[in-house]
Amino acid sequence: AEEPGDEEYNADTTYGVNIIINHRLNPAPAYSAKEYMTVLKPYVKAVHGKLEKSDAEGAALFKNGIPAVVKKLKAIWSDLVLYQGESEKDEDHGGMISFLNYRENGDPYMIFFKHGLLEEKV
Repeated sequence: AEEPGDEEYNADTTYGVNIIINHRLNPAPAYSAKEYMTVLKPYVKAVHGKLEKSDAEGAALFKNGIPAVVKKLKAIWSDLVLYQGESEKDEDHGGMISFLNYRENGDPYMIFFKHGLLEEKV
């Protein structure tokens, strides 16, 4: 996403990554990859427990897929910016941490754990 030039900025407009602004995501604590693993474990346990009750196949996919996702995250850890929702400020809550990164062309993209998202019909 291109930044507007100095003459194009409007004081009444909020600039940034749309998904972060629209969902009021806040910067998460700056965890090291090792510290994040201590945050991830209770989150995975909570999501897996909820999935077991409603979607056994999804629970198995989630649990079996986590190691590969963690490996990919660790490989790009230094490039990631961590975000959390407004209600996730309590570090013991076990909420999802999402990740912002940028493609080589400068376009931002976010990484979320699919099984931890709630679908909203609009």
